Amino acid sequence: MNAHEHLILHLRLDDFHASVEQRLIPALRQRPVVVGKEIVISCSREARQLGVRVGMKTLKVRRRCPAAVVMQGHRDACASLSEAAWACARHYTTALDSHAGDAYGDATGMAYVHGSPLAMGQKLQEEVIACTGLPVTIGLGSNRLLAWMASRQVRAGCIGWIRPYAEARTINGFPLVQLPGLSYRALTTLREMNVERLGELLNFSRDQLRALCGTDGDLLYERCRGLDRHTIDAAQQVESIHRSESLTSPQGELTVLHSHLQGLIEEAMQEVRKATLHAGRCEVALLYDDGKRATRRRCLPVPTAADRRVQDLAEELLAALMTRRVAVRRLSLTIDRLTTASGADDLFGGDEPLSDRGMYHTIDTIRRRYGQEAILTGSRLDMLRPRNGAPGDYP
Repeated sequence: MNAHEHLILHLRLDDFHASVEQRLIPALRQRPVVVGKEIVISCSREARQLGVRVGMKTLKVRRRCPAAVVMQGHRDACASLSEAAWACARHYTTALDSHAGDAYGDATGMAYVHGSPLAMGQKLQEEVIACTGLPVTIGLGSNRLLAWMASRQVRAGCIGWIRPYAEARTINGFPLVQLPGLSYRALTTLREMNVERLGELLNFSRDQLRALCGTDGDLLYERCRGLDRHTIDAAQQVESIHRSESLTSPQGELTVLHSHLQGLIEEAMQEVRKATLHAGRCEVALLYDDGKRATRRRCLPVPTAADRRVQDLAEELLAALMTRRVAVRRLSLTIDRLTTASGADDLFGGDEPLSDRGMYHTIDTIRRRYGQEAILTGSRLDMLRPRNGAPGDYP
């Protein structure tokens, strides 16, 4: 491979949340570790060997694997360690797009500095392990799709590289069931036609795939040809921020839901301010105990980075959704239509006083250092009050 050819790097922190717990607590190493409140969001290799899978209910995990250690996880430690890993990756890429436990980087031209793709991947892997102590898998390819496939083809903790001459063979033999973003409905339709691998779709036109799989048709048409139009931009702006919470027990009381919603707003808006953006629209979604979903969204009158403006709108949306006599199992919040801050004087949009900006900055700093629960405000304080206690009667 020539040093100037396009090269994308996919860095995956294996079993991210579970690995962080094993990193923080040495006694958990070599033991089955499961992270999640009601649903498993991450599990260690030892837990998978005992039949635990991501998405499984934790109650089922306790029955199937009594030896598993089920934890809620340390969110702040995860954020700190992942950022340390991304800092290492930035030395090997010209642009980086990072997520919770994985990142994509543009390493085009970096072979002039770090050597061949495999040598570069080896250096990066060693640096991330030395810096974070977390296991990492690296995939290399000419675009994001192929880099992701490369990291999927090798065992955890290894380095995969799909060379240009092997791209068509790899894509043709890739199982559809492993393709990210493909809906269950589209997968079922293709299976009924005995189509199991990407290469078997090459004889279909775009219109035919649209007729068979709906909106997934365009995705399949491009993926079976090895196309991925997503680019990695160093100045890429966050398009949306999503937060959700599965409630310990289904709730139908509006005041309790207000408290959980405020917690989600505080986390999301902290990310908005960190990226120096304005929130333009708010969406609230509910998953009811009977499995039905409901969603409401509305634009803010003025784009803002202040919690209370978003909270006022979100509470209106929540009240509009509470029309059924069914308890809520899961609460979700999405902040989107994000715009860049136009300047320090307009950071919060409108006429927010300067003192409020300083207050939010101080609160964000404390929460990043000590966790979200270090400062509780508004309706979240009601969670500390005894069920039948008097106002102000806190434990």
